[in-house]
Amino acid sequence: MTAICIGSRPLVEFILSLFMEYPGEERNGCRKSKSFPMHMTPLMLACICNNFSIVQCLLLRKHYMQLPHRPDCKF
Repeated sequence: MTAICIGSRPLVEFILSLFMEYPGEERNGCRKSKSFPMHMTPLMLACICNNFSIVQCLLLRKHYMQLPHRPDCKF
């Protein structure tokens, strides 16, 4: 997540390559981070930082955003 904030696509790609054995984990946020909320995914952070290069990189790796539910939704 810090690499996304820095804006280094090569560093982000290198870190993502470390997740080859656990492809689903790269889409998760940081569970025990004081800097990033638990719900923040790498794609969300790249969008917030307006880093289109990293957004493109993540989308090419099949990252996606869940559509938010309405507050009164029971699911």
